[in-house]
Amino acid sequence: MDKGVRTMQQNPGGRRGRPPQYDRPLAVDAALAVFWRKGFRATSIEDIQAATGMGPASLYGAFGDKGRLYLQCVDRYLAARGRIVGHILDRAPTARRATEDLLNWALRLLAVEEASLLQRLVAPYRLADGPDGPEGAAAVSALAGQAGTLLAARLERGAAAGELPPGEDIRVLACFFSSILDQLVELSRGGASAATLCGAVSLALRAWPAQDPVTG
Repeated sequence: MDKGVRTMQQNPGGRRGRPPQYDRPLAVDAALAVFWRKGFRATSIEDIQAATGMGPASLYGAFGDKGRLYLQCVDRYLAARGRIVGHILDRAPTARRATEDLLNWALRLLAVEEASLLQRLVAPYRLADGPDGPEGAAAVSALAGQAGTLLAARLERGAAAGELPPGEDIRVLACFFSSILDQLVELSRGGASAATLCGAVSLALRAWPAQDPVTG
């Protein structure tokens, strides 16, 4: 266990028996890694205890049950992924470049060790086995749709700047390229080489809608 997950806070009053204070973000990250690796249903409370170093009473006192902890993990994951994906899309000068940069970001992350936090950011489907109920369903839906939603917003700005043909269906275009992002993960899991993944990205980008030479 990472020793940074749990830290004892000094007791300035000299009182004994004060419970340890936990670094909440690190504990959530540790639980997130377990959920991502095993899925929600296959993850036991014992797994989470082992990852966080927290006893049952501390775990339930800090996060509630396993379902509540999962939802907090998803919130943290979406916030981290949203910041990174949003930055990639916003810094690109054009919508097409933004899309290309997003796919190339995925290629780079898929080349690193699977257990790393960065690669977890490119494969949200690994968290898609959530708890029953409306909150669990909403979390799974957010995981599935985040990249497409962010990309659609960037494509809308590109369309407003005249970078796409008039009448282009932005929602369909964003759905197509976000699905390519998911397929890269699947190809990588199946053992596809880096050259194959790069080729898939190049082929997908050929589908970018061409401007009418008269109007564009």
